[in-house]
Amino acid sequence: MHEPKYIKVVGNDEIITVIDSYAYIYESGKGKTVLRMKISESVKSFQDIVALFNKEGNVIEEYVKDVNSEDENALILNNTYTNYCKDFKCDYSAAEGAYSIEITR
Repeated sequence: MHEPKYIKVVGNDEIITVIDSYAYIYESGKGKTVLRMKISESVKSFQDIVALFNKEGNVIEEYVKDVNSEDENALILNNTYTNYCKDFKCDYSAAEGAYSIEITR
């Protein structure tokens, strides 16, 4: 299992824990680019996810734990995703208890 990542939508002070997040390009790099995230239902409801991520012009910051810090809660910016705001898709997996989100660039 992956180490958790932490996502913040710029303009919203809340940082949420995600199971995974990554950019993906369909059709071996020739198709659309999407940002994929998996969020546990215990972290956010479907309505909260839609309100947070289904917006034009989102800037999404991805953080990871700072393993070099003495503060166990310290995070460092790992990646910034911009222009992911089209074709919002959210599926739910009861088996995983998680929402899979895909936002097109």
